Amino acid sequence: MTLHCNTITQLAALLRENGDKILDASSRLSLSSSLLHNLNQSIITVLSQETDDMDEHLDLKIVYDFLQQTVALKVLPDFAHFRDKAQTIDICLFKNLTLLEIKWLSLKLIKGIKSVRTQLEYLICMHSLNALHEVLESCGDDKCQGFIWSKLKEAVFSYNGLSNLDNSLEFTPWLCSLDLSHNNLSNVEYLSCLPNLTFLNLCYNKLENVPYLRGEICTNLKKLILHNNFIDNIKELSPLSSLEVLDLRNNSLVEYGALVPLGGLSKLNKLFLSGNPMSFDSKYKQITVQYLNPTLSGTKFLLDSSSLGHVEKQLLGTKLSYLPSQMSNSHFDSLDSLASNNTVIPFQQNFPTDNNNSQMSDTDASSFTTTDNEPENGENDNDGDGKSIDRFNRIWPILEERGEVAMNDSGIVAGNRPDTPSVCSIGSASSLINNEPTGILATTTIFADGYESDIEILSNPSQSSIEVLHRFSTNCS
Repeated sequence: MTLHCNTITQLAALLRENGDKILDASSRLSLSSSLLHNLNQSIITVLSQETDDMDEHLDLKIVYDFLQQTVALKVLPDFAHFRDKAQTIDICLFKNLTLLEIKWLSLKLIKGIKSVRTQLEYLICMHSLNALHEVLESCGDDKCQGFIWSKLKEAVFSYNGLSNLDNSLEFTPWLCSLDLSHNNLSNVEYLSCLPNLTFLNLCYNKLENVPYLRGEICTNLKKLILHNNFIDNIKELSPLSSLEVLDLRNNSLVEYGALVPLGGLSKLNKLFLSGNPMSFDSKYKQITVQYLNPTLSGTKFLLDSSSLGHVEKQLLGTKLSYLPSQMSNSHFDSLDSLASNNTVIPFQQNFPTDNNNSQMSDTDASSFTTTDNEPENGENDNDGDGKSIDRFNRIWPILEERGEVAMNDSGIVAGNRPDTPSVCSIGSASSLINNEPTGILATTTIFADGYESDIEILSNPSQSSIEVLHRFSTNCS
């Protein structure tokens, strides 16, 4: 359900009829930036008068009372925000917030986050950040010092301009679900300071390796979403002993030998590898299962959403027999020396990726920047790192001719990524939004447990609304 208003009087009427949904946390209140700014100014004006009696401002009093009890708030820009000079938006009136969602508004314009920092459980910032410290440390326009977010369980920072992470993550030790999808991340340091993290979404970034994680996070992380990156090395998966879901679709995995670290994941029940070069081999599934933990034969394990047949279960782990029983990082450091007779490309070849021209197909995503280590203007990379564009141009036609890889479907080649899906198949409160702040906005929010939490269609984002929350996430109880 979505109901709209654009004046204080209309908002008061809306709250009279539907305020119970806000108070019982089954709905979130969605306010435009201009309406919220006007509300603040009106309330400050009335409270500053000589009399404290607000009875003559009945509509404003109703709104004021509800704002203080609102549990879930979404703030969106409107036409006035883009037409006029951007004004600071204060959320200090919201005394009981546990969910805050900000879209298309710079965090530098938001004031009052400091006052709710210790009580927020769900935080969503999309199209609003250039760096995590802007919200986790500075609290937007509050410009405060770092402090612990003592109740924050889920955070969504997707569709921002993030090129790296920072140590402000240390202020969220209780975070158990983190969505960093659709950014410009090539490395993801500092994630190990999140010991309680169970869900991590890094899809649609610029990663070339599985994140390096150490500490308690390794025994708690259960879902790792890495699809649509440029990953060709997964050796850092070995410490993730509790991993249940691993999504590596549309990456750059070529050699079957690179799958050896999967053998240590005894709790894995869902693995996605489609769209990698190796997945176009006719024997891909039969060979892949040989690198998986043999104990998976007694589970409902799914490979690319398909269950294993009797023969495939018999093949589980057969390629791991020559490895030491206790696999350590030292074994995986020399993984490149393991020869394999079952590869899509001869072992001597490394599958390159042209990151220079890489852009997300989704119009909302930020353009990727060229790193200092990458060749520019089509020049060959002669550093021996296996990323030569010239080498790619020679290998790819051979693959196409052999029928082992489908160029239009792989999602590996720069500039040919699959279009962004309307909703990520696995996500934590992530939502997609058109890159037109003054046009039609359509969003669908899916929390980490897969339950739909918010569906809205705003034909005019300047209007405010009450949106139904079917339920909060239960991913982090």
